[in-house]
Amino acid sequence: MSDSATFAGRLRKGLVRIDGEAAGSLDAEALAALRRSLERTLARLEPGHDVTNATFRFQLTGGRPLLFQGEEALPLEPDRLSRLLNSMEVELCSGESLELDGELTAWLIRPEVNLADTNLRHAEESLRNLRSVRERDHSAFQTADSLKTRLRSRLTQLVSALQAAQRDSVANS
Repeated sequence: MSDSATFAGRLRKGLVRIDGEAAGSLDAEALAALRRSLERTLARLEPGHDVTNATFRFQLTGGRPLLFQGEEALPLEPDRLSRLLNSMEVELCSGESLELDGELTAWLIRPEVNLADTNLRHAEESLRNLRSVRERDHSAFQTADSLKTRLRSRLTQLVSALQAAQRDSVANS
């Protein structure tokens, strides 16, 4: 098997692509953090290196991209990272995972937190409107209340993960 066909070889090729990327062509914050993530993953793969696992990892499971915090999958679709990896020609195969830098993880989570917060505000507004109606539609009220509960739970989990990512970023900088 050639070096470029191995996981480590593909990661090294990705590092070369990141280094060759023109400044400003992609999100510089994401590229710098992706570089650290690829380096962190390569260090884990080196024999004899005692590297602790990262707080966050990215992998494809059943063809679906997942972001894990520890052993728990976070409730978001890390498509931005998939697109970034594809642009750097870093392809993950089944069973392979990237150990993510906190800054890269925060870059992924922030838009999801904003979206969940916006959706939660809309759900709360919908509930206020349903409460003000004299002839309440019980089914609509239950649906809106259930949505609000799910969104609040999702937002709490994402904010907690964002805080952990920011701590990881500070600790490893």
